[in-house]
Amino acid sequence: QQSTFSTYKNRNTAKALVGITQGGMVSFVSAAYGGSISDRQIVERSSLVRKCDCADKIMADKGFNVQDMFESQNTNF
Repeated sequence: QQSTFSTYKNRNTAKALVGITQGGMVSFVSAAYGGSISDRQIVERSSLVRKCDCADKIMADKGFNVQDMFESQNTNF
């Protein structure tokens, strides 16, 4: 239970990274992790950065600070 406890939500949770295309299709799903992991750590552990190329455009929530991770791929964030 310790690995799934989220101090932000004050309960046990699981987190995963999900990519959606403009048309609403699911294009990427990461492994699920315990709620104590940060969003950045999920992106680091997933293969999403390696799957993106310079033609891809990525949108994320305002607080999802991973823009620097995609700069090496020349991906538009």
